[in-house]
Amino acid sequence: MTYEEEQRFLAAIRNYCSTAERVDKTIRYAVAGIQLESERIRAHAVDMETVASLSLNARMYKGSKKFIANLLEKHSGMNALRWDDQIKELRK
Repeated sequence: MTYEEEQRFLAAIRNYCSTAERVDKTIRYAVAGIQLESERIRAHAVDMETVASLSLNARMYKGSKKFIANLLEKHSGMNALRWDDQIKELRK
């Protein structure tokens, strides 16, 4: 979202919140959206910790390569690093 789009969006919210009911609804929807995003980010963190744990304990979890690849691929757009090459190797 560009700066201009964000400003138009926020101005629309300001104009929409002309009654107590609308303010309440806006706040409830915003909180619900924040909770959803928080759950998504938490799931990403849990999956990445699982990848790290399984990778560090590879001898204990020998059959987990495809599982690790699935977790890395699931969050491919959220990670700072690109895991494409590692995913390919894990899937072999």
